[in-house]
Amino acid sequence: MNIKLSNEFLHQLVENTNSRKAVIFSNNGLSMFSTLDDNKQDENISAHTATMFDLCETSVKSMEALAIEQLIIENDNGFIITTPVNKKSYLVLFSGLNPDLSLIKAEMQKTISLVTNYVAEPELAM
Repeated sequence: MNIKLSNEFLHQLVENTNSRKAVIFSNNGLSMFSTLDDNKQDENISAHTATMFDLCETSVKSMEALAIEQLIIENDNGFIITTPVNKKSYLVLFSGLNPDLSLIKAEMQKTISLVTNYVAEPELAM
């Protein structure tokens, strides 16, 4: 797994979308790749976002709706956008204010296709 290359893809995503940070994390909340230098913040973001996405997915499934393609949360600093990379990992992007959401969606999909080779669907400990 080429961590440096995957982190470069994330830095490129942040730059191309004028965002603040991005993290790829496992469905059990472990940070895999990140644009952050702080591992503790990585793990906090990963754990909380994984929990939030899982709760939303569970709610949607209980309403017999389709799977979630993307979860977007708006706050005072911009948007938190989470999308699955595969069945066992997710990409979260923290945008600035007034983002171009269609550009962000396209850039996130591009990043996912680039990192897919590095983010296999491992058997993660639950």
